[in-house]
Amino acid sequence: MIKDYIKDVDSGSRNAGWREKLAVQRFKDLRKKYDYDEQEVERILNIVHLFKYAKGDWRGKPFNLLPHQAFFLGAIFGLKLPNGTRLIREAMLNMAKKGGKSEMDGVFAVIFNFFDGEFSAENYIVANKTEQALHAFKSAKGIVNQLVDDFPSFKDDLKIYDTKMEHKILQPSTDNYIKTLPYGASSLDGVNPHLVIIDE
Repeated sequence: MIKDYIKDVDSGSRNAGWREKLAVQRFKDLRKKYDYDEQEVERILNIVHLFKYAKGDWRGKPFNLLPHQAFFLGAIFGLKLPNGTRLIREAMLNMAKKGGKSEMDGVFAVIFNFFDGEFSAENYIVANKTEQALHAFKSAKGIVNQLVDDFPSFKDDLKIYDTKMEHKILQPSTDNYIKTLPYGASSLDGVNPHLVIIDE
């Protein structure tokens, strides 16, 4: 899917804007300089295919990635430094309104929390307002609940706190969690984040 996407952007068969074309060119340039872990990318894409949409008309339907979404995931999880760690540490995803940005935020939160091989991973969703951060949190929560429906044993290692005071998804065996935070100069003071999603 990713190779076809790149080919379509390069050939012009996809109506891509100049930023999209630059992103593809940058990805190709980075692949020449750094390792690309195709097995890891395939693992991530296979995991996402187990996810289901959490809300709206698509609720309960399989999360079938669009080509540009697969490309975004592939760049982040595939490009590796010589020591095997990920090259991409920061990424910006720009999408039109109603383009599924909150769903993609939820996908990233769930992957980093449950499927990244980390322990005590602190994964934060930050926005100017709590209600805004909750869009991504609810997407992550919805994906997790769908996983519980399809794989009941997933519930054995899961705790969800969704109250007025706290919005948190915890995996007790690893002490990994997804948590919302209000945006502010001190909101990330004293934390050691594995992932920070900033929803603007």
